[in-house]
Amino acid sequence: FERLFPDVLFPTDSSEHNRLKASQARDLLSKMLVIDPEKRISVDDALMHPYINVWFDEAEVHAPAPGPYDHSVDEREHTVDQWKELIYQEYFPFGPTTGDGVRAQS
Repeated sequence: FERLFPDVLFPTDSSEHNRLKASQARDLLSKMLVIDPEKRISVDDALMHPYINVWFDEAEVHAPAPGPYDHSVDEREHTVDQWKELIYQEYFPFGPTTGDGVRAQS
């Protein structure tokens, strides 16, 4: 796997995620790319893998599924301002977030 996925393909270590290593990424890829689904890593195990776990958020994983998407919106003609308003109205129920994407407390 080192030849297929050399270190340059992965982010370099950073102070934010200093545990992330190319070797961990390769390990996860090798477990995900197993052809036999019975031997392939499960979603739950993948979420607990050291390379992914730094981003794991229990609330996000077990959040309710989103509602069905209304494709008819995409088929309508709108001005740029109308698109902006539609996008804002989609965002508005979630409220503002902090700089790191966490929903701000009101």
